[in-house]
Amino acid sequence: MSSIGNIFWCDSSNQSWRPAASSRAASVANHLQSIRSSFDTASAAHPDNSYSTSGVTAVYPARLTESERQLAAATKSLREIELLPDGWNDNGAPAFSDRIVTEARHILHILQHVPFVMPTACPSIQMTFEEPLLGYLQFDMFEDGSVERYLEDLNGHTQEDLIAWQEIPQAVSAFYSDQFQT
Repeated sequence: MSSIGNIFWCDSSNQSWRPAASSRAASVANHLQSIRSSFDTASAAHPDNSYSTSGVTAVYPARLTESERQLAAATKSLREIELLPDGWNDNGAPAFSDRIVTEARHILHILQHVPFVMPTACPSIQMTFEEPLLGYLQFDMFEDGSVERYLEDLNGHTQEDLIAWQEIPQAVSAFYSDQFQT
C-alpha cells in the first residue's frame, strides 16, 4: 500500500504495490502532489486568480482558507483523473469511468476533512489523510464499488479492511476524533 512520504503505484499487470518507477508515472504522481502547493502560489503568479494545468483551469477567489484551498486542489485532482486516457501511466492502466469519479466527488464534498486525491493503476481513486499527531488513513475506491481502507497509527500499527463507500465519512470522522483502533 502507499506509505507515508513515498509514492507507490499498483502495477496493473500483477496487482502488486511498487514504487513509482516509470518516469511518466513518477511525473503524474509528482504533479498530483504539487497541486496543493500550486494553489498557494497561483494567485501571485496569476493576478486573475486562475491556475491551469493539463488543460484544466481552476478559478478561485483571491482569499481562500486553507480548507478551501485543499478542497479546490482535491476537486481539481478529480477533474484531472476524469480526463486521464487509457494507458495514462505507461503501464496499461485504464481510464476511469464517470461512475467512480462521480462517486469520489460525492464523497469528497460530504467529508468534514479534505483528503489528498490521486489515481492508482489498480484502477482506484485513492484518498489519503496524513496527520502528524494521528497517523495515516487511506481509501482506495475501485470501479466495482469496493473500498479498501488502510490505517496506520503513530506506533506503526496497521489495519487493512474492506468497507462500503458509504462508510468513508464515518471512518474519517473516527480517525480525526482519534477513535480508530489498529
